[in-house]
Amino acid sequence: MIVSIRASIEPHTARYKRVAAVLAVLFLAAWLLPSRVVMAHANYVRSIPEADSASPTAPSVVQVWFSEDVAPANSTLTVRDVHGLQVDFGGTQIPQGETKSLLINLRSLTPGIYTVIWKTVSLVDGHDTGGSFPFTVGPASAPVSYAQLLLQDERSARALELPAAGNALVNLFLIGSFTLLTGALAFQALVMRRSSLAEFRQVIAPAYQKLLWVGLAASVGAVAMATAVYVLRAGSGALAGRYGLVLAGRIVFLAMLAVIIRWRKAGAIWTLLPAVGLLLTQSLLSHSAAEDAWLMPLLADWAHFICTAVWLGGVAVLALVVAPVGLKDRSRLKDLGLAISGFSPPAVFCVFAIGITGLAQSASFVGSTDALFATAYGRAIIGKIALLLALIAFGAFHQQVISPRLQEWRLRDITGARTAARRFRISVLAEAAISVVLLVVVAVLVALPPARDVMVDPQSHVLAQTQADAESGLVLTLGVAPAMAGQNQFDLYVRGGDNEPLLSSERIVLRFDNRSTNAGESEVVLQPYGNGHYIAQTGALSMVGQWQVTAIVRRLGMTDARGVFSLDLH
Repeated sequence: MIVSIRASIEPHTARYKRVAAVLAVLFLAAWLLPSRVVMAHANYVRSIPEADSASPTAPSVVQVWFSEDVAPANSTLTVRDVHGLQVDFGGTQIPQGETKSLLINLRSLTPGIYTVIWKTVSLVDGHDTGGSFPFTVGPASAPVSYAQLLLQDERSARALELPAAGNALVNLFLIGSFTLLTGALAFQALVMRRSSLAEFRQVIAPAYQKLLWVGLAASVGAVAMATAVYVLRAGSGALAGRYGLVLAGRIVFLAMLAVIIRWRKAGAIWTLLPAVGLLLTQSLLSHSAAEDAWLMPLLADWAHFICTAVWLGGVAVLALVVAPVGLKDRSRLKDLGLAISGFSPPAVFCVFAIGITGLAQSASFVGSTDALFATAYGRAIIGKIALLLALIAFGAFHQQVISPRLQEWRLRDITGARTAARRFRISVLAEAAISVVLLVVVAVLVALPPARDVMVDPQSHVLAQTQADAESGLVLTLGVAPAMAGQNQFDLYVRGGDNEPLLSSERIVLRFDNRSTNAGESEVVLQPYGNGHYIAQTGALSMVGQWQVTAIVRRLGMTDARGVFSLDLH
């Protein structure tokens, strides 16, 4: 019985084996066929000269081998110099018996970098493709050192970054409170000491005394806040250094000012000494104090701060004390006009001093016109200048228009004086508001690194650009040195949305496309250097003109990140 069962199954088993064999062959063919279709392009394999090579001897021909047989009629080689001029004789050939190769004869080449542009049509399926690669005649040009490239790369990434809000806020409290306190003391000593304002000085005394106490309290609070922030960041041990000496000086000067205010001694010229000493403590922590030759920059910064405090603090006294009292009582309009007139000479002197010291500081810390517009520090300088000009315009309006009409209150032009009073009420508040905005800009400036420290030096021939990829959340910064046609060093710095460097990836490439010619794309794979940096040295930027460089960051199981950079090579 068993024998009969086997006899009945064996024919079917043989048939099943034949079916399984056919299915296996069909499956293998189905698996291989798509792969073959995808690969059916005549792609670059190798060449003489080799891609990205350098040789002291100029070749007389260029020969390129491809992955497929190429169509003779529609496949070409072209060789161009750095300016895009054709240096071959034309007439691309297919060497005898080498159907996967193209050859072209060259003219006499001088030392330099050249680009081979190839276009092929595959005889397998008729697909066309193309690309390019460089080669160098003579020694390869030495690029800028990678250390310099990395430094410029990171500088460029920081060029437009704003400071942390906490840093700017601490600076604003310090500078604002010191300015208010110093300006209030200076206004009393330089303006209200005039005999013609003796009675008016007594009238505003209560409000003025309150303003001084507010300024002192704000200064004490600002110093305490700044010290607490410093200790949290640097540790209490850091107070043994310069900051500790500065803090001791601040405490001494604030204590002296408290005695002056308590005993109502404000108004004498000598009472300004503790105030300007307090301003010196801020200058001792400035960019100027960090210079190698620090003395003159420090003195310029101190003078700049003193004049700014006298001017803007005086505006605060006008807006918060003098104007409200003077405008409330019409009999005091003339006194108000005299106060405005008396404030004009020290204000004008301060404006000139601010201009001179500001120009000196800008020349040192900005360094170039390009840095003025390409960095956050430079743009803050521009904003500061615009606000200063607005304040100068307000000051001129008050001195030339408002003050004369207010002083005529008891003479003949009563209507004009009333009109001037209404205008002054509005304009002095606007002037005070602009002064506050100016102090905010100054606080940001103090917290920013100088433009010269973050601006790429044009003489170093280093270029760096940053692009953010919204879909992947990565930020890509591409550094190129020397950013000229020929051999270049490339550094792609990759950061995540949390500003942390990308430490690993599947593959990172740069694709180069010369937009000035139809040269096709070339591609370079970047190698990890560490801490989010990926580098390569290549002559892919082989011609002058407009280049588009596309950076592609590929990560396993995640969306590719792309950054498109535009380079203009001259």
